[in-house]
Amino acid sequence: MISENNHLFLRRSRTACAVTPYKDDLTLFRQIDSLINDGIQYFLFNADTYDGLRFAEQVLLRKKLQKGNREDKIYLIAVTENENAINTKDEEFRNIFFDIISRCDEFIDIRNSEPHACETFMLGKSNTFI
Repeated sequence: MISENNHLFLRRSRTACAVTPYKDDLTLFRQIDSLINDGIQYFLFNADTYDGLRFAEQVLLRKKLQKGNREDKIYLIAVTENENAINTKDEEFRNIFFDIISRCDEFIDIRNSEPHACETFMLGKSNTFI
């Protein structure tokens, strides 16, 4: 876990974030694939929500298709308002959360309890919004 001020250098022009829930996973996967083909490398998601975790699952599926060269490296970055808030979630959420977090490239705890703090942070770091 790292803090907001000590994170992977994000190239805003190559960063996308998930801010809208999708109705089906196939549409979401296709959008992610299209963004990767357009040069997006960094994917931020709100790890405090089921929608964010669902988005991360689709990015992880797409990461399995990487060829291994540096140009197509995909980075999945979890953003949370407060890492300790996971203790208030139900067991199913925690299980999914810890599984996905263990496969992320980076975890950013912004330590901010303001409403929509994750979305505000991600929008400020991203050029593309999903």
